[in-house]
Amino acid sequence: MSKRKSNVGISERTETGKAQQHMDELFRALIENSSDIIVLLDAEGIIRYETPAVERLLGYKPAELIGTNIVERLHPDDVSKVIEAYGAINAGRTSGGTSWIGHFIEARFCHKDGLWRTMQCIFNALPSDLPVVGIVINLHDITERKRSDKALRESNDYLNKLVNYANAPIIVWDPKFRITRFNHAFERLTGYGAREVIDKDLSMLFPQASKEESISNILDTLKGKHWVSLEVPILCKNGNIRIVLWSSANMYSEDGTSLIATIAQGHDITERKHLQKQLVQAQKMEAIGTLAGGIAHDFNNILSAIIGFTELAQMKLESDSEIKDDLKEVLTAGSRAKDLIKQILAFSCQTKEERMPVQMELIVKEALKLLRSTLPTTIDMRENIQSKSVILSDPTQLHQIVMNLCTNAAHAMREKGGILETTLTDVMLDSDFVSTHPDIHPGAYQKLTVSDTGHGIKLEVMNQIFDPFFTTKGVDEGTGLGLSVVYGIVKDCGGTITVYSEPDKGTTFNLYFPILKGTAEEKASEYTISPTGTERILLVDDEKPIVNIITKILSSLGYDVQSRTSSIEALELFKAMPKKFDLVITDMTLPQMSGDALAQELMKIRPDLPVILCTGFSENITKEKAETMGIKVFLMKPLLKEEMAHAIRRVLDEAKGSAYEINGVKA
Repeated sequence: MSKRKSNVGISERTETGKAQQHMDELFRALIENSSDIIVLLDAEGIIRYETPAVERLLGYKPAELIGTNIVERLHPDDVSKVIEAYGAINAGRTSGGTSWIGHFIEARFCHKDGLWRTMQCIFNALPSDLPVVGIVINLHDITERKRSDKALRESNDYLNKLVNYANAPIIVWDPKFRITRFNHAFERLTGYGAREVIDKDLSMLFPQASKEESISNILDTLKGKHWVSLEVPILCKNGNIRIVLWSSANMYSEDGTSLIATIAQGHDITERKHLQKQLVQAQKMEAIGTLAGGIAHDFNNILSAIIGFTELAQMKLESDSEIKDDLKEVLTAGSRAKDLIKQILAFSCQTKEERMPVQMELIVKEALKLLRSTLPTTIDMRENIQSKSVILSDPTQLHQIVMNLCTNAAHAMREKGGILETTLTDVMLDSDFVSTHPDIHPGAYQKLTVSDTGHGIKLEVMNQIFDPFFTTKGVDEGTGLGLSVVYGIVKDCGGTITVYSEPDKGTTFNLYFPILKGTAEEKASEYTISPTGTERILLVDDEKPIVNIITKILSSLGYDVQSRTSSIEALELFKAMPKKFDLVITDMTLPQMSGDALAQELMKIRPDLPVILCTGFSENITKEKAETMGIKVFLMKPLLKEEMAHAIRRVLDEAKGSAYEINGVKA
């Protein structure tokens, strides 16, 4: 019985031993076939055991590193952190704490071929009750992962640099329209930093006036894979609006069902849009010029008939006749119509500016009179015209200044009405004023002030109001040229301009023009004495009514006039009798041979022959060009009696070498 029990005990112990041996072999197999290197270090850091994986990962034969210090296999830069980790694990094990369990670091180990492999090291201390005392390190090779991570980082950095160095603004947003990314070019375009826009709604970049339209257009285009040249106005941080042409691509999930993000690349076309507007404006002005040039000649001929016959009628009436006063009003209206044609030609760039001594008082009053009938009654027009000084400028341009400033002022008050006040005074500008306006000099100036009580000008755009094509008006309400034209005219006159404005209180423009010593040039209509003569004149014009009028007027002044409606006939007549005529007056626009060509042919026959050239409008001749050809006087139609009489007398007297006389009185 006892023998049987003894055999059973031995058998149980044998089975237990076999099981333990089997478990030991299993654990050894697991350890030795691990993909990671498992190293056992003693208290001094000497390697006491290493798994066969050391050959595959570091190139060393199994057991080749046993007996060596692990520090010898480390990269010099990683030695300190391994020693630190080793010390921390050792201290935790001996103190009985838990800090000795699972300590992670990364370190570089030297491969047998001399290259470095990056390992993730997991330090664990063996429990103190084991027969072997030391630290186990699990080395997991992460070299390739580190290389991949580095390559990915470098790739991302490279892509980031490409995106940021791109001149085109780039922006990315998620399906909820939240901005997730943008590049430096977009930052330069808008002025916003990352903190100001990241995670913000995309709509913050759109001006309020066009926000709904922009969002709607984007939503429509997002239905496709790519945009097709979508123009979207962008509101910059400083309040400016830039027009940007966008193209985009939508990024989807791998299965193509979910939209992940939208990336858009833009091209700032603000300047191009301005240039397009400028081109349209230039084409518009060219069309106006063509139209104006086309009608100017005929219209001036019509005015010549109206003015000429009116003057003839006046000559037949007594000086105290009431009808004569009525006819004087007709002449005044005709003269204004003549000036109107000149203004149209000037505005359409068909005439050059002609600077002369001008009394601005008359121009301001005339412009305000014209404006008064066009502005609504809710605008109270007030004027305080005190100065009668003379400045050097182009009358048409001064008229344009008053019209532009007053029109802008009226626009600012169109909703609520208000007061439009125009003041003209003389001022002395001292050195203190000039110190802040270095483009002018101290002295006497004429000051034109135009003020309104409208909505005013915002401070953030004050520095831009004189820029060409800048306007705060809506589409089709303004070209942005008005104030830039005013600025240019004032500067050309040697003056300066200031502006003061407060929101909802109004705006005041002050224009300063250097005062010219002397008097303004008189108009021909202001002559009171008509010079006469008895010389022989050849008159050439293809319009019979004009020929009849001028012939009668010149005959009434005592001249002997022969007329022709054909330049060829006039040339043949002159060839037959070259000494018969003292003066030739010819129209510019003639069939077969133009007036300037006729004048040249006549002067070939008689170089001393004085010629007066008249025109209602011509692109081919100017006053300067006519003078270089030897033509004595260049007159614009319609021809006024007094203007024509003085021009004829002056030319004839100069041809004789005598002083210019009016009815025997030297002028």
